[in-house]
Amino acid sequence: MRNITSLIFVVLLTGCATHSTLTVSSQPSGAYITETGTGKAYGVAPVVVSYDAKALATHKDASGCYLVKGFNARWVSGATTSSESTIRLCGSSTGAYTYQLSRDTYTEGLDKDLDFAMRQSSVRAQQAQAQAAQDAAAIQAWSAIQAAQPKPVTPISCNSYAIGNSVQTNCR
Repeated sequence: MRNITSLIFVVLLTGCATHSTLTVSSQPSGAYITETGTGKAYGVAPVVVSYDAKALATHKDASGCYLVKGFNARWVSGATTSSESTIRLCGSSTGAYTYQLSRDTYTEGLDKDLDFAMRQSSVRAQQAQAQAAQDAAAIQAWSAIQAAQPKPVTPISCNSYAIGNSVQTNCR
């Protein structure tokens, strides 16, 4: 019974998804990503593109894969590459997809692009470190606030009764 309940829960969660995401990365990282045909800019790779689930459902091929517009990548050296004009998104049970655009290593300026990718990676690592320090400080502040809170007092209930010449008291 527990397995059936778990299965129903998973189906409900995945069935209620309101959007799907496509993470577009580049190799080396740091290419500027735009949409094929429209030129819509998404920023410096890796980028996450969100699609409305209802809109995606209207763009399916015969095998059930979603069809989305392709992407162009331009690195700082000026090197470019493009995907197909339409990308097929298949096989994700979570609605999260990935796509990578790779630079031609024989095109001039690879050293510039690799240097930019390394600097970008360093900046991301610094940002992650700063976020971790910020999170740790917030946890420490929360812990200090919690420690300063007065502890709840549990009321004590006592009953006394006389037994001969003495009084017996019981407390809970």
